[in-house]
Amino acid sequence: MKQVTYWIVIMCMGLGACSYSPERPHVGGHLEIEELDTAVSSMELAPLAIDTVPGGKVGNPAVVLLDGATYFFGGNRKKGVSRAVWSYRSKPKDGFAQVGWTKVASLPEKMREPKGVPMGQGHVLLMAKGKAWVYHTVTDTYAPLEVGQDFDPGHQVQVRQHDFLAIKHGAWVKRMRYVASPGRLQTTDYLVIGIYLAFLLIIGASAGRRATTTDAYFLGRRKLPWWAVGISLYATGTSAISFLAIPEKTYVTNQVYGLGTLWGPVFMLLAAFTIIPILRGIHITTTYEYLEARFNRAVRVFGAIMAVVFQVGGRMSIVLLLPALALSAVTGISVFWSILIMGLIATVYTVLGGISAVIWTDVLQVVVLLGGSLLAFVLLLQGTDGGWKGSLEVNLSHGKLTALVGGWDWAMPVFWVFILHQLMTQAAMPADQVMVQRVFATPSVRDARKSYILLGIIVLPGTILFHLLGSALYGFFHSHPQLLNPEMQHIQTFPLYIVEALPQGISGLLVAALFAACMSTLDSSMNSVSTIVIRDFYPFFGYRPTEGKALWHAKLITALIGVVGTVLALVLARFQIPSIFDLWMEILGLVGGCFGGVFILGMFTTRANWQGALVGAVASLVTTIWVKAATDVHFMLYSSVSVISCFLIGYLTSMAFPPPAKPLESLTVFTKKPV
Repeated sequence: MKQVTYWIVIMCMGLGACSYSPERPHVGGHLEIEELDTAVSSMELAPLAIDTVPGGKVGNPAVVLLDGATYFFGGNRKKGVSRAVWSYRSKPKDGFAQVGWTKVASLPEKMREPKGVPMGQGHVLLMAKGKAWVYHTVTDTYAPLEVGQDFDPGHQVQVRQHDFLAIKHGAWVKRMRYVASPGRLQTTDYLVIGIYLAFLLIIGASAGRRATTTDAYFLGRRKLPWWAVGISLYATGTSAISFLAIPEKTYVTNQVYGLGTLWGPVFMLLAAFTIIPILRGIHITTTYEYLEARFNRAVRVFGAIMAVVFQVGGRMSIVLLLPALALSAVTGISVFWSILIMGLIATVYTVLGGISAVIWTDVLQVVVLLGGSLLAFVLLLQGTDGGWKGSLEVNLSHGKLTALVGGWDWAMPVFWVFILHQLMTQAAMPADQVMVQRVFATPSVRDARKSYILLGIIVLPGTILFHLLGSALYGFFHSHPQLLNPEMQHIQTFPLYIVEALPQGISGLLVAALFAACMSTLDSSMNSVSTIVIRDFYPFFGYRPTEGKALWHAKLITALIGVVGTVLALVLARFQIPSIFDLWMEILGLVGGCFGGVFILGMFTTRANWQGALVGAVASLVTTIWVKAATDVHFMLYSSVSVISCFLIGYLTSMAFPPPAKPLESLTVFTKKPV
């Protein structure tokens, strides 16, 4: 394992020695125009006068609604054609507190009676006679589109699916479509990706030779080193969500999420000295065995069912879909093949080697992930006009480095929302078999604690790096708005940079890092679900296979789970998802938090009983769904609502029934053994 790690590090350093190459051609896109002559019944629009825009009445501006704001581009004023552009928001944008009117970047040239239509998540197509520009609402920049001098968008432009139809004197006169030419990975890139994937399979096969029992397959015979487990904990909690969605969130908003997430390591340290000793202090394989020891078997099975639904129905499909969508948009690689390749490779090495393969591949994946991210950050700054100073100035001038939103508005990502969210995330950690199973794989309670402390130590620089990536992306694309694809989603910005702006080899390394982020979470889900089925569901049905048959079943179930997760990702790819990060946080809050409250009931009280645990779990799920549907509470608070409602309702319900009759030695913070 160590030799493989060294080779990966050497490969990263070798590719990192390559210099930034701005000459790599931009594949770009163009406006495809088709003349039409089909008559329609619509009438020519009357002149539009708007007197609500700051600065006085303006005639015939381009009015576009996009991303919760209304934009007013140019128009005619008494003194002539205006280049001024204003936006109006009735509700603040996520991460910002500003509402009302905001003056944005002026039009690059005068445009008489401009026509505007939204494109993608953040672009506006602006047209006038002989002129066409695209405005990017995120970076507040313009990029020209080449059109002929005789180009005329007519009196009105309407959006029809992927086309823009121009109307003049009651007839469709033009059909326009933006045609993007996706980038292409080169032979060197595919070679780097292939080497990385081959290493994963080699590690899986090597680990498989030692996984001859279910204890070795699920827990590595509890002999895995604490430092490898700590790195693996970081890998599985990072995933493609961190590599793509977190930089995207900072790129679109600011550093509010970056600063707020830094509360995580503080509460990880607290969990290392309270929760971890309880879980590792008793001899169990799944975290739900604790629920039976503390409450009863019904609570254990209910928790195990919820975990399987969460992992297979939500987590696996999203972490597979996210990089596949991003890669497809910027490379032309089919979403189908991206999902299939990642799902297949992760399934094969996890089936072969079990938890040992998962942890050792995670170690390599963290090296590639953090090494590739750091390299990308440096190259982003190098490619920005003015270097790191230019990037800093641009981010400061546009409020992108704002890191704190004050107040007590629960619909905003204010500081206390993040504190509560991070606290509840760690409180709910015992409900996550993916994380807890690694803790069980260490030799002792002390080693388990050290692995979790190491997790917090890695999270600190990792969190800072991923959020600074978003700021660096903002500075780079503010300098080079022409590199953006107007029809892309925000989540595809980082992969777009990887493919279009980086030289061969480095692009392949960063794509390999993207694969690493995805598969480090995917393999963990497969292994944990297989463990739950064998250790929690089999005993419930009274099925106790022999050791050899149980190991064979574990590998078969792992394979089936991998197939199911891959298929669900393919199904999910058919839907439009504006923000994967927001969706992921909602799923975590709605489903992942309900049993977190049950574990808190069990560990931090001696009065709670099984009746209270079950009622609290169900009530918290219902409460959180109601809060999402009926209130404007920020999605970061869903996990807090879930955990707190479960604890309060569960504890009050417990008071209506007799206290638990079974001994609670080693099962609560009040009765745990000293370490």
